[in-house]
Amino acid sequence: MSAATYLEKPKPSSGERREAARHRRNLRAEWRLLGTAEADFVPARVLDISISGIALFVDPPLRRGQILVVKLDAAHAGLGPWVMRITRTIQQPNNTWLVGCSFARRLTESRFRALLDAVSPKTLLPATRKPTPAPKVVAESPDEPGSCERRNAPRRPGATVTVALSHPHSRTPHLKGWVQDRSLGGLGVCASAAVKVGTKLKIHATTAPKDIPAVAIRVVSCRAVGKEWLLGCQFLEAPPTKVMYFFG
Repeated sequence: MSAATYLEKPKPSSGERREAARHRRNLRAEWRLLGTAEADFVPARVLDISISGIALFVDPPLRRGQILVVKLDAAHAGLGPWVMRITRTIQQPNNTWLVGCSFARRLTESRFRALLDAVSPKTLLPATRKPTPAPKVVAESPDEPGSCERRNAPRRPGATVTVALSHPHSRTPHLKGWVQDRSLGGLGVCASAAVKVGTKLKIHATTAPKDIPAVAIRVVSCRAVGKEWLLGCQFLEAPPTKVMYFFG
């Protein structure tokens, strides 16, 4: 079932006499399972918002009945967090999941209107138009491999995969991000902070088992995309197929 079908034929959740009106919003969001650490928030994308809940696109499969903590990111201000219960899950063609979540404590009409005003297109438009300063980029030496823009292997889009980036000798993640595209030579990773070109890191898919090793990469490009940064990452050694599988 597609997202369009989800919108056209919604199933009323238990205890609701009629379906609450949904408002389409293309927003970034974050979620974590209730009881997990603050550092465990995972990126998601909002499909729509209603007074009773929020519909999210997420990467890992979730189950009906699970309790989430969800917060939105809009107009330079975090919205939430809210405790929410998953009421439905629908697998999408690109291997992501559409999950319908209901507020554990339903919003009042006034609070819901305030939320809609905060995430309205009119409110968000100026924020997207503000220029973002470019990161300080160190020029590559002639001996360094070319940037990801000049890679020979074609890029391949796919499901959004959440990853953890860390320094080569650190066990603590330095930065969280998600894979936007992948090729035989490397990954395109969207992150919340800039990384200096030439930096060596190790990257690990957060959904991969613990016995799957992290992969050594070098950042070969870094450019601003709105409020985020797109990192062109080159594999220092081609990872095995079983490892590459977890990057989508």
